[in-house]
Amino acid sequence: MSSDMSLSLETAVPVLSKRNVEKIVETIHSIKPSLLVEFGSGASTLYFIKALNELSGSRFVSIENTPEWFEVIAGQLSKSFDVVIARSKWKNERYNKFYSGGIPPYTNIVDGASRYARWKRIIMAGPFWRFVPSSGSRLSLNNGVAFLLLPVVNFLTHVFRLVGLFRHYDAVLETVCGNVKLNYLLLSPGIKDQFGESPFMKEHANAWKPYVEDSETILFLIDGGPRHYIVDQIDMFHKEHPEMRITIALFDAHRPEYDEVLRRFSNASFYKGSLELIDETKFYEESPEKELWLAHLTPKGDQ
Repeated sequence: MSSDMSLSLETAVPVLSKRNVEKIVETIHSIKPSLLVEFGSGASTLYFIKALNELSGSRFVSIENTPEWFEVIAGQLSKSFDVVIARSKWKNERYNKFYSGGIPPYTNIVDGASRYARWKRIIMAGPFWRFVPSSGSRLSLNNGVAFLLLPVVNFLTHVFRLVGLFRHYDAVLETVCGNVKLNYLLLSPGIKDQFGESPFMKEHANAWKPYVEDSETILFLIDGGPRHYIVDQIDMFHKEHPEMRITIALFDAHRPEYDEVLRRFSNASFYKGSLELIDETKFYEESPEKELWLAHLTPKGDQ
């Protein structure tokens, strides 16, 4: 990921420490994945497309849930490659599914609090989301005023959406970047489902499966979404397809909510980050001890 939206294919710098960007590139060259799956796009998408392009016949599936990021990366890709994008607005059923209720966190929350109720209020408010208490905006209302005003705001948003305005949307971008066939997926809404509470968690975590072919070597880069749940889904997939060779790279692996899942893997290691980014810019005040976690799921006969 990156907080800088002025990206280009040639100058993209992932917001990951230099040491671990180099570790991922080393892993790409070592295992030569036929499929790379990325959760959470940004500068890393553009950077690792270039690294994967050194191989022949590889495919890249990137999964994003924030429309702003999707459009930025799509715009950069369109400057260098012929892209085809299919966008689809949410239907009412999609909203109803989200409003129907979140699910219990995938593991116990150790550091933080549940986020589903806040997501629901913001999505219901649509273009007026800044008025929602705890929206993080300076326009957010106190609870008393919000109690009176938000029903009106939500009704207006509902009317707007009936005529097709302010609806969320999903999208699929397809292109070929040199030797790499890219499928770039937008799966809204743009929420940080760190604890695994979204009603769409399962489909988000498994959106890559239609792109898998037989006897693949797959590299997963997980830098977004319910990361521990995604790891578990990949592990379950490997148990169903033991002939495949799978490597999982999990970023920000230090979060305590992930421990319950990660400790089940025997062939895995944590890697410490470095202070600087790949362009030598100092980014971290101290080196993250567990910035990266790598697990290797080998074919059954190799174990």
